[in-house]
Amino acid sequence: LWFGVTERMTESLCLLYYTLRISEFPDEVPNAHFNTCRPLSWWSEEDKATARKRAVWDSVVWRAGNAILDVRMERMKSEIRASLRQGIKLEDIPYVAPGCFE
Repeated sequence: LWFGVTERMTESLCLLYYTLRISEFPDEVPNAHFNTCRPLSWWSEEDKATARKRAVWDSVVWRAGNAILDVRMERMKSEIRASLRQGIKLEDIPYVAPGCFE
């Protein structure tokens, strides 16, 4: 299972490549993700209150996602360090994108 945090796109993609063993990398990492949103003018007051109530959990989920990403990134780096100790060269690990292990 993989997920990413858009504010940490580079790290998220590094983990994606490593987790899924992808060895072909894009030339450029996207640095933003935009969705067009519908105007809020058609929301009722009840809709707005529901959104505000649910938004409290957005930051909780975001913090949890960042913590999980931190742990998984450290695990990835630990596995790469173990491979390096075994004499495997970094450039010989095909699913470690450039700049993903420093």
